[in-house]
Amino acid sequence: VKKLRSVFRFVPFVDFVIVAGSLAFGSPHDYSDIDVVVGAREGRIFIVRFFASFYAWLLGFRREADVLKERSTDKICFNHFVTPRGYELRPPRDFYWRILYGNLIPVYGDKNSLLHFIEANKWAPASAQTWEYFFEARKSWFRNLFEATLSGKMGDCFEFLARHFQRFKFERSRKRIKEDSLPR
Repeated sequence: VKKLRSVFRFVPFVDFVIVAGSLAFGSPHDYSDIDVVVGAREGRIFIVRFFASFYAWLLGFRREADVLKERSTDKICFNHFVTPRGYELRPPRDFYWRILYGNLIPVYGDKNSLLHFIEANKWAPASAQTWEYFFEARKSWFRNLFEATLSGKMGDCFEFLARHFQRFKFERSRKRIKEDSLPR
């Protein structure tokens, strides 16, 4: 996890990264991937998703869909991306969501953004939340340049294009998924 968080140093507009799933539960198995929740700045969620996916793929850390379990080991699985407006998980929140959100492990980012996310989800009492693996965000010059370039109108345009491209991919993959198992 420490090695993989270096991916996010180069992703523009990332506020935080939190480990979820079996690693956060403390019950990983031999073929566990690394489930993450990524916090993005408002209005830039699709840029974050695009670059996070691209860099993880480029560096060989991205978990591919429909692969053998063995090939998913230690790969990043992007569970969900959130912005400040959507920090709080909307109901319904069942037992699984309480356990998942109660065991999140912050690994990278801006501490204030993380604290806002945790506060928004106080309905899930933090049972095993540890900051042991947290690494304060240190932006690379590359990320600073991207953020400066994509902050204005050019960023709005890129966000628009990234949103439409990713929605196209969502819809295409939804057609392959059984209707009763659609993601939240």
